[in-house]
Amino acid sequence: MTWPPRIQQRQLDPPAFADLTAEFLGRGIGVRFTARGSSMWPFIHDGDVLVVEPAAGETLRVGDVVLYRAGGGVMAHRLVGRTAIDEQPVLIIRGDGSRGAGDRVRPEQVLGRATQREHGGTVTDLDGWWPRLVARLWISFWPVSLRSVRLASGVLHALRSLAGSSPS
Repeated sequence: MTWPPRIQQRQLDPPAFADLTAEFLGRGIGVRFTARGSSMWPFIHDGDVLVVEPAAGETLRVGDVVLYRAGGGVMAHRLVGRTAIDEQPVLIIRGDGSRGAGDRVRPEQVLGRATQREHGGTVTDLDGWWPRLVARLWISFWPVSLRSVRLASGVLHALRSLAGSSPS
């Protein structure tokens, strides 16, 4: 047997992934998975790998990227605030690239908190002071931040297109 053992990757349907993830995190075992979608752009990209550690809803801080049950699956979005409905605590969670007000999530829906992001071979510790500061600034200036980043991205794309085209 070779060491370390080779880990097999499998793609699960959303309910199976949610159940398996909840089982591991509920037992205190962290999980690592490939994020899909663009709702967390520009900070988490489609195909980035997230490492999630167990966390209770009451222990989370504004700015944390939270893995929680939603519909038949799970979502990873940022905690942007807290409120109460009928005197029950509710977390306000929103994707960084989302335009909406965010989801209202009960603390018991929370499975864990993302602690690392792997993008293009680079690992970012999401608990570091810099990622936490950027997250707080993003939350504070959203949706101005979102519009500015989308505008800058569009300008860069246009410039790249112009640079790639040759005059006739």
